[in-house]
Amino acid sequence: KITFEGSTRANLVDDELIAHLKLRGLVRMSFGLETVNAEMREIIQKKVPMKHYVEANRILNRHGIEAHNSLMIGLPGETRETVRETFAFLREARDVKLANIAITVPYPGTELHRMALSGEHGMKLLSGDFSQYRRYGTAVTEVNGLSPQDLVNLQNEGFLTFYSAPWRWKAMWVKHGFIGVLLLLVRLGRHMAQRWRERQSNGLAAAGHAGSPARPNG
Repeated sequence: KITFEGSTRANLVDDELIAHLKLRGLVRMSFGLETVNAEMREIIQKKVPMKHYVEANRILNRHGIEAHNSLMIGLPGETRETVRETFAFLREARDVKLANIAITVPYPGTELHRMALSGEHGMKLLSGDFSQYRRYGTAVTEVNGLSPQDLVNLQNEGFLTFYSAPWRWKAMWVKHGFIGVLLLLVRLGRHMAQRWRERQSNGLAAAGHAGSPARPNG
């Protein structure tokens, strides 16, 4: 009558193990997928091949165990293109039903914090205020031209991209219920507001350019 959850490396999951653990009360298993970009995975020393994450999710789904996949954006070496690469994988990986997308936080004392301080792989630490070191809705680093606001916008986009897929709605409802739907709508609103601001900004820039006098030597 006791249930429990755990986390492990995706390559350690197999049918026999999960069947045994389910009988003992396993209800959820978590993996640190983080990113699908091969170069970034090497930087952060993620050595489990991507194929194991897909298979591990498939096995857990088969046994009715919730599979939770953790991802991060803003890792060392991150660019807008690598973020899109991860989002594209999530969009197509139907066996991945649940995912959490966090903004990378360089906690003091970690290798990541050292990288951010030294500017490695395009990272730059912007704040030493630990009260700002949160994973959602804010960022204390920029990386390869991605500002904190860029990372927040991409985080909202990632959740929308992932949970807008109809085959994930049931898993989201089971785990989060009405709160999950509400959070998704909030992120949708923020994403639409950001797109509107970008269009307004681009429109003003275009109008300013059109109204400026031609340069004599231009």
